[in-house]
Amino acid sequence: MPFTPFTGTGAVITLATVAFNVADASIKLEREAIECTPLSFFYKAFLSGRISGTISANCYLSDSSQEQTTQQDFLSQTAVGTAVAFTYTDAESACVYAGECIVTSFTQTTKGDSAEMVAIEMQISGIVA
Repeated sequence: MPFTPFTGTGAVITLATVAFNVADASIKLEREAIECTPLSFFYKAFLSGRISGTISANCYLSDSSQEQTTQQDFLSQTAVGTAVAFTYTDAESACVYAGECIVTSFTQTTKGDSAEMVAIEMQISGIVA
């Protein structure tokens, strides 16, 4: 079977009800390892622990009125720590992550003649499907 790599072009992240086109993103899922070694054992033993995750995404900002409203909503939701629904879909729609997250950082960047960007940092809250 030939190897066909995915490209980042076309990836979308939806926060609440607003979709952003993703320039680049990283999703980091981690699981704690809980040591459970009896004193008499020579090798350490571990149990799998809780899962946590973070998402960082740089998105293109359009003139959509939905995006402007969402920016205002995120700022208030970040302040009170309200979780919002998210869905990340890669360019090929082969990998889709969905769940709830708390927006921890929302940075809008304007630079010369390039597209306006928004950098969003999120802490995953609960189960990711």
